[in-house]
Amino acid sequence: MINFFDTLYTFIHIKHNPLSRYFLYPFLRIPTLYFVNLFVPIYFRITANKDEYKLKKSDKASNRIIVSLTSFPPRINRVWLVIESIMRQELKPDKILLWLSKEQFSSLSELPKNLLRLQDRGLEIRFCNENLKAHTKYYYTMQEFPDDIIITVDDDILYNSYITQHLIELSEKYPQTICCCRGWEVKINDRNLTKYNEWKMINDAKSPSIDIFPTGVGGVLYPPHSLHKDVFNIDLLRELCFYADDVWLNVMAHLKGTKYAKTEYSSHYLPIKFKNRTRLRDINVTESANDTQINNLRNYYKKILDKDPYHMLFR
Repeated sequence: MINFFDTLYTFIHIKHNPLSRYFLYPFLRIPTLYFVNLFVPIYFRITANKDEYKLKKSDKASNRIIVSLTSFPPRINRVWLVIESIMRQELKPDKILLWLSKEQFSSLSELPKNLLRLQDRGLEIRFCNENLKAHTKYYYTMQEFPDDIIITVDDDILYNSYITQHLIELSEKYPQTICCCRGWEVKINDRNLTKYNEWKMINDAKSPSIDIFPTGVGGVLYPPHSLHKDVFNIDLLRELCFYADDVWLNVMAHLKGTKYAKTEYSSHYLPIKFKNRTRLRDINVTESANDTQINNLRNYYKKILDKDPYHMLFR
């Protein structure tokens, strides 16, 4: 069901298609979203007890596939839908970890029953002391499981059932590369980065490159030890890049010398509807906070390391 609506919703957004521009987009986009958000939860509940939608216990000690995410109070009642879509992947992960801040949730008793039920099928709910906002989705998992493959996902998307398979297959082809399903091509002008909102989305597959900027909404796969050690520097993270986890992770990859690759899969992604849709994207893109935080990190590392994290792009 998700795959069908993912394909439909993506087709509706093809603006260069006259059918989409003048009919599908204005008249079908909203009804499609409402239909999906109304009936997919019902479908998930009806089919939840099937064995095929449970994670199998893994005996592996390393190189496990771990899907990691976080959430916060405005989204907690519907984050179970995201996790259901991950439970139904054709290539299932070995673990699914949901990290929640103790500043926002003091115990399991505060969480919705739809979410708690998923623990019986393999979900692990962890509590952390600090509230690192979006950084929480990768931070603690990467610390605890440094020798495993980490796939990060967002808490407001219904994922196509082939997301993990696309990422793993690309990772097997390029083992030391960070792999993504959604990314932007970093643009350079006069030996400098252009503004973030001038970068172009990459719609096709792309082999390992340093000019790809992944965004977490599509799912991003991080091989073990693919990021610079400063990725765990909380003080630096809070000071320079607290509201842009994608920027922070991208700079950490550049500092490590790790390249990115993009899968052939491309989507507009099915968003989960919330009463209060709070999005970091509205701050980071609309208010140009991404540019500010990119420059914060560039200026810092120019002083500390005497080089721009993006220096390889300017050659």
